Amino acid sequence: MLIKNEVIQIPVEEIREHKDNFSLFSPLTDHLYNELKENIRVHGILQPLLITEESMLLCGHNRLRIAKDLNYPTVSCKVVQGSTAELVQFMIADNSLRRGTEKNILRLIEQAYQLSLTGTIRDGATTMGITKSKFERYRKLSNLSDEFKDLLGCNKLTMGAGYELATKDLETQKKYYLQLAHLPKITENHVRYIKEDSHVKEAQSWMDLKKKIQKQNKKYLSEIENLCHQFSDSESINDAQDFIKLLTTLITEYQLQED
Repeated sequence: MLIKNEVIQIPVEEIREHKDNFSLFSPLTDHLYNELKENIRVHGILQPLLITEESMLLCGHNRLRIAKDLNYPTVSCKVVQGSTAELVQFMIADNSLRRGTEKNILRLIEQAYQLSLTGTIRDGATTMGITKSKFERYRKLSNLSDEFKDLLGCNKLTMGAGYELATKDLETQKKYYLQLAHLPKITENHVRYIKEDSHVKEAQSWMDLKKKIQKQNKKYLSEIENLCHQFSDSESINDAQDFIKLLTTLITEYQLQED
């Protein structure tokens, strides 16, 4: 990646905000935005905005908005060259350096996800300014469905529950969501209870099926024994007797398991 030294003036209206800016970074509070706006009104924009060669804004989104508010015709910029992954990494690193680590959990998750696509855990953690273990936890939470991410974002889903759910595929998460969404707050125990409950249901279903088969086998055994007495053909009799032995063995083995 390369940041060109030349500072150039670019018309404000030609600069486009990066499509991932809002999903990666929280907007400034009204108080901080107004403080920055007043500072720029008095002193001007002291640091050039960083853009791509296509005038896509990488760093300085709040400064650009304030420039528009103050009717700046142009702003000072520097051009950054690099791959898509490098530019996203640069955006996150610059934002973390300027404003500190992001506080919003959903944006932390999105940052970790974007960085994990092309870099290592160590690189991602360094870029975000967090530990490797924290980075890995945020990356794991990116596996959550959008519905559970929304609940996590509004504090209706605990981090522990999020980690449990993130290990499930999206179809399973959809089923869990239908059972958990009504709760005021979803904890790890709620998720584990559903998991344990589903195992009980699976075991019960299998037990019910075995009992049904057992009952049917006894019925078939009785019908075959009655029919066998009516056979005159020796081959049919032998086949029936073999089948009677098979069903008798199955029924006996099942009864021994039950005892």
